[in-house]
Amino acid sequence: MRFLRLDAASGRLLHESLLDEIDPATGKPLQDADYIKILNMPVGLPDILTTDGKYLYMRSQKLDREGNRLDMAPPSGDPVATGAAQRGDGIHLFAPLGFLDDSWFHRGYWVWGKHFAGGHAGYYQAGRFTPSGRLLVVDDDSVFGFARKPQYYRWTTVLEHHLFRASKEPPEVPAQARQSARQGPAHVLVPKTASLNPKGKDLVVEAWVYAERPGGTVLAHGGSNYGYALDFRQGRPRFLVRADGKLAVAAARDPATRRWVHLAGVLTRDGLMRLFVDGKQVATSRAAAPLQQPAENLQIGADLRSTVGDYRSPNGFGGVIDHLVISHGTASPKELAARTTDPTQPLSSAQAVLQFSFSKGKAKDESGQGNTATLRRALTVQGRYGEALRFRNRGRNNTSYVRYQWTRDLPIFVEAIVSAGDRLVVAGPPDVIDEEETFERLTRRDATVEAELKKQEAAWAGRMGTRVLVLSKKDGKTLSTIDLPGLVRWDGMAVADRRLYITGSNGEICCLEATGTASSPRP
Repeated sequence: MRFLRLDAASGRLLHESLLDEIDPATGKPLQDADYIKILNMPVGLPDILTTDGKYLYMRSQKLDREGNRLDMAPPSGDPVATGAAQRGDGIHLFAPLGFLDDSWFHRGYWVWGKHFAGGHAGYYQAGRFTPSGRLLVVDDDSVFGFARKPQYYRWTTVLEHHLFRASKEPPEVPAQARQSARQGPAHVLVPKTASLNPKGKDLVVEAWVYAERPGGTVLAHGGSNYGYALDFRQGRPRFLVRADGKLAVAAARDPATRRWVHLAGVLTRDGLMRLFVDGKQVATSRAAAPLQQPAENLQIGADLRSTVGDYRSPNGFGGVIDHLVISHGTASPKELAARTTDPTQPLSSAQAVLQFSFSKGKAKDESGQGNTATLRRALTVQGRYGEALRFRNRGRNNTSYVRYQWTRDLPIFVEAIVSAGDRLVVAGPPDVIDEEETFERLTRRDATVEAELKKQEAAWAGRMGTRVLVLSKKDGKTLSTIDLPGLVRWDGMAVADRRLYITGSNGEICCLEATGTASSPRP
């Protein structure tokens, strides 16, 4: 890759240098272990250059005016530590996928900061620690952007967006908070073994639970293709089975939080699901297909990676879990009722393949199958029948540290944004669906949602036109609007001499002239 510096007036070549695989500061190749840190590595692709007046920047790579690359190695191989390393000298605007990328790929967005982590656990981290978004624009003291809402800076999620204003200074994040984020939610990870394979077997899943929060995963074994789970949704216990990618749910009608309850999910080989709460059957359902061996480990207190249920990972449980038992075989309602007061009561037609009493704060398997697990941040407390584990999870592990001065929901997807004095101008096609609601309807196989998805597809194709919004930078209020035919080109707006220039996807340029009032601009 070559770096050239030209005289702007004449085009005369002032300087040329080669950017190759060698770090000139150390003489080491970029393939050295000092530079390749897990999924993070030095910048190797060109892009539109930016400057802060002191340095030049190519994506996240800092260069001096002679084209010498500085600080080439990523700060860490840890995705959270890399995403959090945004403060100090070298803050600038960059796009990890390139400023011209208009694909709306969910793993790419613009960043006002210094670093961006790669991989499934890294791509959303920068947005949690510094102002980021699909498109950003800055003035002397603020960053304005159209971005996913902060709760969606996480892995595998639907996306809803907002417009925001934030300080140009990335927030200071306490070291303790960064460490907590890296550790993830409190959970117990059980090894994947043949003895836990439920394929072709009847299944009984039990736990003695004190839920402090209305939502969270008690246990989950498997993921988005095959698996089962016990969880709470809106305070109500549920038994979930995922088979052939289809989810079946047996859910209690009444909440069962802030008290000790015995939960039991029973699944027969022919797919009948039954949920018992304190020995009483409260719900039934039927699995879509026979259960196969789950691809993912069994987890207690969270559902990591792909999820069994209709929630977003990790869906951490907040509360206390006492005895937990998984058995292959059947259990009668009478036997389950007896175990609500004495977990040592036997199941005559089932064999335990995993049994935790959590005595002495350990997840030692007492079933004889040797499935001893690893504890992550769970605390030892007094339980219902002895020692138990407390999971101090407070919902999703996606805390955002960016403090917005204001945010606004918009009726459009912003494809272009520009700063103009005390005004902000955005433009894009209509946003006609709520992704959260749409996803829920899709999981219920609601056929009526298809018409709305086709309408959104038409909007993205430009058949519903472009809406231009002029907003106040002070509070984000809309001052004027204008509707135009066609679709605006990605980042295709500019302001000069009180005129707004908009490039369409068809190559045409539209000029709007300010009227000097808050009314609609004049074409």
